[in-house]
Amino acid sequence: MGVVQEYEMEVHFAKVGCQTRGYVAGHHRLVPTCGSSNEQVIYYMVHLMEDTSELESDKRVEMIMNGREGDKYHIQIATSERTFRPIVSAADEVAKEQLSLFKYWMYRLCCS
Repeated sequence: MGVVQEYEMEVHFAKVGCQTRGYVAGHHRLVPTCGSSNEQVIYYMVHLMEDTSELESDKRVEMIMNGREGDKYHIQIATSERTFRPIVSAADEVAKEQLSLFKYWMYRLCCS
């Protein structure tokens, strides 16, 4: 990603109070499972995620991801729900902000 996008993500995620940043472009969200400096970090596309559940016995999160042609994938990641959920929520908030700004500028360009 370019420098402008990095700064934009930094500002958006700071606004929603999350230090761990993903990469958000409207409906599409590429989000880390934990802090990006963690060697166990995995990035995944939240918009393909159907459901999640915490596996309390070994502190993992299981995600059900939608694949092509209706395929479903069950993926277990080594992170806790306590770490995972705030990052997803922050990415959702950033996406809402971006889409709101997009609608505003489309209105300004089309109706001014």
